[in-house]
Amino acid sequence: MKQAKTNILDTATPGMRAVVLAIRKDYGSGSNNRCRAIIRDMPAEAKAGFVVARHLDDAIALAYSMDSRRADKKGRDVGWRSRPFYGRKWILMQGAQAKLRDDRAKLAERLNRPIRVRQSTRREDLAIPAAKAVMKHGAPGGTRFHVRIAEVASYEVRTEKNWLRVNRGRDQWASLQDEHFIELLPTWTATIRRLGMATVEKRFILDATPFLETPGRSVWEARTARTGRGYQAVVETVWLSFYGKAVTVHTSLHAALNAKLPALQVEIERPLPDEDDAALSALAFA
Repeated sequence: MKQAKTNILDTATPGMRAVVLAIRKDYGSGSNNRCRAIIRDMPAEAKAGFVVARHLDDAIALAYSMDSRRADKKGRDVGWRSRPFYGRKWILMQGAQAKLRDDRAKLAERLNRPIRVRQSTRREDLAIPAAKAVMKHGAPGGTRFHVRIAEVASYEVRTEKNWLRVNRGRDQWASLQDEHFIELLPTWTATIRRLGMATVEKRFILDATPFLETPGRSVWEARTARTGRGYQAVVETVWLSFYGKAVTVHTSLHAALNAKLPALQVEIERPLPDEDDAALSALAFA
């Protein structure tokens, strides 16, 4: 049997009903002072019998319960301080669709660029996060990364005072900022793709040349950058010894050629407790 519709304002007095509807219509800040101002501006005959000191909390609670009931009935969350929106699942769906549209727009914009610009963007997308992962950065005055193409790979960090960002303390001191200049070869992207990594043991790989390549074993001569004193970058040549995907860094070719296979981390199988054996036996003969 279908239940009859009920109105939560049926039991309220005419004055209470008028005040509740006025609060719902013109509710702004969510404070009692705002509600008092709304009631004060109402005509006296509309709020007849309503006492602010006695009935204000009941009127606010009744107005809130009306919105809660409306949200439960129509699947919407209608707040006094926000725009109406249709449920949490609808919001998640709209967010996913918006993200998909943004991704498609970014992909279309990237494909519409000239091939050289796309290569430069791809190089920056790979180099800057890798450099941030291993090189010291983040001075109070700000950090900037510049990726350029050069004939010789190099990494340079310059620090200078930024007077546009002054420490507002007792003294007017300029903030220190660090600027990273990364110069890479045109083949850097293909090189790190062959290596399978852009960083190794807190070093940024600027360039690498294979010295020995056999199935499962290779030795590379690499030019890398690491953090030195302060924000300084130290560029040096090292040797990378690969056993499959396992890699070790060495300062000489002799050490790289004679490097042993890195110890593999094998998970040791521990015996099961008695209660686990009993449970497995019960499951096996169930």
